[in-house]
Amino acid sequence: MSLRDIAREAGVSVSTVSRVLSGSKTTAKISDQTRDRILKICENMKFHPNIHYRRLHEGLSRVIAFVIPVPARSIMFFDENVGSFLSALEPRLARHGFHIMIMSATADFLAERQHLEILRSHAVDGVILWDVFRDDDALREMIAEGKPILKAAFPSDLLQDQIIPDNFQGTYDITRHLIDQGHSEIAHVAGGHTRIDHEREAGYRKAIEDAGYKPMLFEGEFSFKSGYEWAERVVKKHPKVTAIMAANDSAAAGCLRRLKEMGLRVPDDIAITGFDGTSHSLVTEPPITTAALQLDEIGKQAADRIVKAVTNPSKYKPQITKITMPLIVRESTAQAVEQAT
Repeated sequence: MSLRDIAREAGVSVSTVSRVLSGSKTTAKISDQTRDRILKICENMKFHPNIHYRRLHEGLSRVIAFVIPVPARSIMFFDENVGSFLSALEPRLARHGFHIMIMSATADFLAERQHLEILRSHAVDGVILWDVFRDDDALREMIAEGKPILKAAFPSDLLQDQIIPDNFQGTYDITRHLIDQGHSEIAHVAGGHTRIDHEREAGYRKAIEDAGYKPMLFEGEFSFKSGYEWAERVVKKHPKVTAIMAANDSAAAGCLRRLKEMGLRVPDDIAITGFDGTSHSLVTEPPITTAALQLDEIGKQAADRIVKAVTNPSKYKPQITKITMPLIVRESTAQAVEQAT
């Protein structure tokens, strides 16, 4: 079955069939009736455009790569945030007539230069990058290939096109919430030395300094184990601490577990907050106050933006968009002990 066969059956030109199947938005209007008739004929005849034809005719594969840098010993599909993002990204891309290719950028993937091969082979039209590479050279090499690359969820110093959570605002609001409840001894346990940590630390510092208090900073990790271990260290070093801000919800859950084992009541003796708005913040007792990443919104906007960058590159302008992180107040925070009545 060819385009010519479809055109003959529909009583239209081959170019009209081509424009309908490619989703082309040209100045030449195609009526809804004609479009529906062509699509119905294609369905009845079980005609599906060949991807190689699309590449030659449109210059597009209509495939977007979703590349996830994966640290050693990490299982990416255990990450709830990845699942939340993909659940919004994939159907939005499909609405635009695009498909998704998921690729985990392991050490072997990078060593074998597969991050460049997917671009050079024209297997994909653009890339949505999740998280950051340990080696910035890998990203620089991808940028040099000239294909659209959009950074989602995790900020980068190398890319101008990003849709990311407003980590500064999210942490500032959590800190301000604790201060408004009468807390002044507030410890912040970060997740490491990433750009995200720097932005969140800046939000925490600003809120603390605005209130005239002293920051209490610790470096942990984004894990349950880290929260569990750091909870005791923070309390022992600062016995008067009344609130702990963990790196994320998982670390907050670990922190909560250890504090309970130490005989401390949350939130009566000490308040706990997380970050990200994942299910980890809901399954604990008490549920944890957090700030939501809004990955569904980031996923939808990422799909819209990468499609625009691919289909209309001359008019597309890369930009950094920050998505507000709503504060979700739950039972793990309450009035500070010294302010209670």
